[in-house]
Amino acid sequence: MINNMINKLFNYRPHFLLPVFFAVLILLATYLSIFNFDPLHSQRLYYDLGREQFTHGADFNNFYFAAKRLAAGENFYLINNPAQSLPGELAGGATRFIYPPLLAYLFVPFSFFSLNTAFYLYTFFVVVLLSVSVYLLSRLLPDNNSFSYATAALLALSPIVWLHLERGQTDIVVLFLITGACFSIVNGRFKLSGALIGAAALFKFTPLIFIPYLFLKNKKAFWSSVITLTVGSFILGVGWLKYFFTALGSFASGFISSSIFSNSLAGVFYNRLTRAYLSFEVTQKIYLILVLVLVVAVFIFLYHSLKRDNKNDPEHVLPEWALLSAGLILLPNISWLYNGVHLLILLAAWWCLRHKNLLSPARSVAGDILMYLILAQPVLLPFFQAVPGSLLFVLRPVYVIVLLVMIFRVYNSLLRV
Repeated sequence: MINNMINKLFNYRPHFLLPVFFAVLILLATYLSIFNFDPLHSQRLYYDLGREQFTHGADFNNFYFAAKRLAAGENFYLINNPAQSLPGELAGGATRFIYPPLLAYLFVPFSFFSLNTAFYLYTFFVVVLLSVSVYLLSRLLPDNNSFSYATAALLALSPIVWLHLERGQTDIVVLFLITGACFSIVNGRFKLSGALIGAAALFKFTPLIFIPYLFLKNKKAFWSSVITLTVGSFILGVGWLKYFFTALGSFASGFISSSIFSNSLAGVFYNRLTRAYLSFEVTQKIYLILVLVLVVAVFIFLYHSLKRDNKNDPEHVLPEWALLSAGLILLPNISWLYNGVHLLILLAAWWCLRHKNLLSPARSVAGDILMYLILAQPVLLPFFQAVPGSLLFVLRPVYVIVLLVMIFRVYNSLLRV
């Protein structure tokens, strides 16, 4: 009955609704900025130019000083005591390096500048990569100008991007490579697509999830990704990879992100409302089983879907890419707000389907509301920091899954055509 009422109310495709939501988001962000409501304390990039010292940006400091050690021929994974610290390293807030070695190599050119100059240059670098990512996705969409304008405004005011820039994180670098791979596979450049995925997996561990998908999607892309990953690993050095897995295991095994800034599904199960009923160890076991079941179910679904109809047009590729990109932020037990930049691909997939008139008006409205909540909730944090309002933020990963289910209902209908 409700579905019929909405269909009658919107007897045409409501293409205007999502841009209207974005306009509301922009107004909210502007209001919060004017009246100093800053949920992340990061409306600007904080550092003290007078003292040449950061007050935030610890992640950038880790990359910067690891690159300095690499350039000096030192081991950037092992620092046994504070006496081994480089000048400015402790003051900058750098801690142990727990990232793949390629990230240290990426920051070597920046390490030849002072800390604040390097931070400026890196910020400019990732903003350019983010802009190129938006441009590449817009080229795959029917209404590319509207997508570009709405997304640019959204990202410019999004706390997701603010926090990413403030901390000097690297997810935008990975997003750029994954977006380039998506664009390449739609345009039939399969070897390039695989090489970009292989490179993304060298920068961060999580894009490995794309490699089994490429095996199902296109063998040229698959072998290109495997060769890139293998050759890149040997060039970087297997010894560095051993240090990386040791550092990663010691960090990830003892922590779950579960605050209102978390994007992880683990945070839905292990938060301040459930800790009294589930121990950390039990939660880890339950979540590991859940992740394994989800991953197996996803690839069984993709196997049958691609076996029925393996097309490389945006209507098929973007939902597949959105599903795996969502996995980058949902599946790890540690996933923070800045990892949400990968939601850009989910937005592109949703935008593509709704502008292709492949959804009923009721589902289009429901999906627009979900997409808005997924992207806009961080702006609304000042109003919902206490229970029960904060529960909306803990459940944000669930909204992503619901929207993916809606997208793949349409995806399945395309396979039957």
